[in-house]
Amino acid sequence: MHILGKVLLWLCVILLIPASLVLTTMTLDVRHRWLQDVADRQQRVEQGIQQIADVQRRVRTLEEKRQVLVSSWGDVWNAPNSGPQAGTPGAVELQVGASSGLPQRGPEYQVDPAVYVFAETADGSQYLGAFLIADIRPTQAIARLVRAPYPQEIESWPRGTYHVRNNLPANWLTTAATLQGQQDTADAMLVDQQLVLSTRKEMVKVSQATLDQRLAELNGNPQASPEAEDEVKDGLVESLRKFENARNQLLVDVDGLRHRLFAEYSELEQTLLKNVEKDGVLNEKYGNPEQSPPASIRRETSVQRPILPKTR
Repeated sequence: MHILGKVLLWLCVILLIPASLVLTTMTLDVRHRWLQDVADRQQRVEQGIQQIADVQRRVRTLEEKRQVLVSSWGDVWNAPNSGPQAGTPGAVELQVGASSGLPQRGPEYQVDPAVYVFAETADGSQYLGAFLIADIRPTQAIARLVRAPYPQEIESWPRGTYHVRNNLPANWLTTAATLQGQQDTADAMLVDQQLVLSTRKEMVKVSQATLDQRLAELNGNPQASPEAEDEVKDGLVESLRKFENARNQLLVDVDGLRHRLFAEYSELEQTLLKNVEKDGVLNEKYGNPEQSPPASIRRETSVQRPILPKTR
């Protein structure tokens, strides 16, 4: 081989060694980046698989809850333009019927089937209660409330879209039964209180009549008949006042008579004393001075002054 060729060969070898190192380094760098990208993608795939599994579990859970709710609430029928039936308290007209699958009496239902009616309102949904399908047609049905309607309850039922369900959750039914029992208890207590109030009003009326009668007896009745007694016309108070005045006047007359009797008795006593003195003078002049006065005179002179009753 020529010397120049050898030189060129070694020169190429010397030049190729750095180039190979550079290419090897670049290849390793590209390989590292590809391996890192593969690892990242594999991690994202694993995370995606985990997320898919979580979402699938959530979907299964929600589906189970939906099935439970569907089983609890049952089927639902929308009845637009429905409302209370005129002239029949507690009945509603439903614009949905047998053609929509609304339950009706038949081999499956030996009695009128029960449904639960909700009405759409501006504030949401209003529960009207449990109803029995009494009359059903292809596109219409008449349902009657299973209980007697409460006062002013029918007036609160709106017209519009009704939702009819053939079942309710157990807690709803329990709550409705509890509230209905409380309402019945409250109604019974109200009736009792009204009876007590009515009885007490009658007692007040009788007591007022008795009071008026007693006041009339005390104060009198100016409109009484002329043949009535003075106590009836003047009243017990005025009659008692008149009787007291008459009694006081009688006591005054009795006191006057007492004083008059006392004065006359004193005058009689003075006259007797004077007669006794004169009799003694006459006996001294004309009679036996040793003879004592007659017994009647002695009795008269020994009479005590009478004790008169005291006046008030």
